[in-house]
Parts: sequence; C-alpha cells; structure tokens
Amino acid sequence: WNGQQIVHRQGVRDATTVAPGSYLAAGERTGPTGYGYQVWVSQGERRRFNLMGIRGQHMTVDAGAKLVMVHTAVRPNMGFSPDNLEFSALIFGVMAQYAVK
Repeated sequence: WNGQQIVHRQGVRDATTVAPGSYLAAGERTGPTGYGYQVWVSQGERRRFNLMGIRGQHMTVDAGAKLVMVHTAVRPNMGFSPDNLEFSALIFGVMAQYAVK
C-alpha cells in the first residue's frame, strides 16, 4: 500500500502451509485440501490456495503462475449450487492456461 508491504511474506507462508500429518492436512477431516488460518490449501508441489466466503465470495491464488483470481458474487443459496461447478471449471481452466511449464 503506497509502496509499503502490508502482509508479511512469512505470514502468508504460515497461512498457506499445512504440515503433513497435521489434523488440518488433506484427508478424512478436510477432504482433498488442507485447511488452516481460514485458508484452503491445495495439495501438490505448486503453492495454490483458496479463501472462500459465503454466497460466492472467493479468491484463488496460484503462486507459481503468479495468478490471483477474485470472484465477488451474491448468490441466494449459501450452500452447494450448480453455479459452483461452472465456477470451479472456470478456475481450473484459467490455471491450466497459465500453468508454469
């Protein structure tokens, strides 16, 4: 902000890293992603994570591709809806286009 770093690198690293074997790691409790600090962390070598709010608020970060996608919405249904599938397809399609080769 105005040339000043607001969020420290180590804070982002801490929030987007789930230790293997942790109860927050991907698996029985969290499904295919790890979870901590209100952040869903994708598995794999690439650093990818999601911040998800209610009614369609969503941010996806693919650090390796230097890609940040922000989705603002106000959906009437807070839970699952068919729109989620379409939105997920969009996110994965964009990430595939900008994948680090």
